[in-house]
Amino acid sequence: MVARNYRSARRRGEIDLIGWDRGILCFIEVKTRTSRRVKPAEAAADYDKQRELWFVAREYLRHLATGCAVSLRRGQCLLRKSGLSTRH
Repeated sequence: MVARNYRSARRRGEIDLIGWDRGILCFIEVKTRTSRRVKPAEAAADYDKQRELWFVAREYLRHLATGCAVSLRRGQCLLRKSGLSTRH
């Protein structure tokens, strides 16, 4: 991980995590839920949210000296009494 809760001064929104995975710079949106009964975490990252994240990611990339492969990913955390369950 190279950044957490990244915000751009020029764009609205925040990227939860930024990190490298096998040479690909990944911009990761994490959603946490305590139940699956409400809107699922993966549904919270709709088209508008993804578009907003890409604009913030582009702002982050402006500060890199070199080009690189990038990926926008989603992660889900489900908090239960028995513990934490994750999915990506």
